[in-house]
Amino acid sequence: VNMMSYGLQLEREQNTFAAGVRYDVSRSADLKLQFEHIHKPAGAIGDFTQIQPGFADSEQHANVVTLAFDFVF
Repeated sequence: VNMMSYGLQLEREQNTFAAGVRYDVSRSADLKLQFEHIHKPAGAIGDFTQIQPGFADSEQHANVVTLAFDFVF
């Protein structure tokens, strides 16, 4: 998929590695932890939004950690 940004045609390319664990606290509740490492090559914008000038010109990395507590009542 291509996207027009700052008058240039940029690729939405990115690579993502994700890993997660889940712990059942009880029959009706669980705790989830997930880690993602996102790599965006130079010349692409990936799936990022709110792109700033110069962002697509260089290689970028981002780490995302998510913690969730799910329950049924």
